[in-house]
Amino acid sequence: MPVQGVRQSWFRRAAALLRRASGEPLLQFVVLGSLAFAAGQWLDTRRVVIPDWRVEEAQEQMAAFLATPALTAEQRLEADVRVLGDELLYREALRRGLDRDDLVIRRHLAQKLLLLTEELELAGRVPDVAGLQALYREMTPRWSEPARISFCHAYSRTPWPAGAAAGQPAPADSCPRGAGEAFALGTEIHRWSEAEIAAQFGPAFAQALAAAPAGTWVGPLASRFGSHLVWIREHVAARTPTFEEKRTTLVALWSQRVRQHARQELLRQLAGTYRAGSQPGDPATTEGRLALAAATLAQQDPP
Repeated sequence: MPVQGVRQSWFRRAAALLRRASGEPLLQFVVLGSLAFAAGQWLDTRRVVIPDWRVEEAQEQMAAFLATPALTAEQRLEADVRVLGDELLYREALRRGLDRDDLVIRRHLAQKLLLLTEELELAGRVPDVAGLQALYREMTPRWSEPARISFCHAYSRTPWPAGAAAGQPAPADSCPRGAGEAFALGTEIHRWSEAEIAAQFGPAFAQALAAAPAGTWVGPLASRFGSHLVWIREHVAARTPTFEEKRTTLVALWSQRVRQHARQELLRQLAGTYRAGSQPGDPATTEGRLALAAATLAQQDPP
């Protein structure tokens, strides 16, 4: 049969089927329902719904920007136009797929997910005293403050004669004027630790100051700069900040650890769902390297 004849025969059969179907109420209901549902779906995708809070927030932001307690009708309209315009542009950008290959957007969404995960983990949680005390004991070695020494000194590039310190008067607010030469670090040193003094003047110099009582002259003492006569102003004993002094810092540290735990746990769970075609550890392919990275993430214990 010629092609044209086949086509005409097919159309005649289709038309006959449609005529018979048009008399079936159930079929009519199904067809009309399907058309109505499709139209509703299409209209729903075209409808823009913006939450009330976003509109109100935009008006509050404009009022704050204009430094006015209340917006005029024109200003409210301008705020509404901006909100709607931003939403329309955002939806059109998504429709065109502009978000798919944008590295900045991908990173922003990843960071937003992590931040949301952290906030959900912290929601309704407060640190207990026992936990903060355990954290305090852990951090105590880092927070302990070493003993410190305050002193003034008379400096000379050439060695001071033996016994020169005995002839020096007890200084008041500063070392005696005219005693010694100008010194790059100054003549007054306020509350340096023994380690800090040793780093600048040498270990023997620092040890001599640590052993001398406050209110006495020491020297002459040699340093890498020259010779010094040193008046010990005060010794501040080593101390550890109390729990109450560090409570605010401890709460912040606890919060930081909760956030880190939430981040790591989310990554660990997501990595457990990652599947790649190559075996983990195969460095020959990108998939193999990513599979190895996923296995590493999945095995990491949260901090």
